[in-house]
Amino acid sequence: MGQWGRASLLDPRVTGGDLTGLLAVYSLSKQSTSRATGAAFVAGDPALIAGILPGAGKHAGMIVAGPVQAAMTVAPRG
Repeated sequence: MGQWGRASLLDPRVTGGDLTGLLAVYSLSKQSTSRATGAAFVAGDPALIAGILPGAGKHAGMIVAGPVQAAMTVAPRG
């Protein structure tokens, strides 16, 4: 597993605290066996996220329902 175990791309031990140019896309639907929800998120460089947020979910049909968002916060992690 390497020196950090299962460290995320965004882990400060990996990035040195600099998220510039980094974007991680994570599908909770596959990891938590909740495929029907289509639950996923992006995290990373705030500038990159700000560039994709305006209308990205709305125009691509990817608005996640409120109950699914609530479930994402407590879903088991791999």
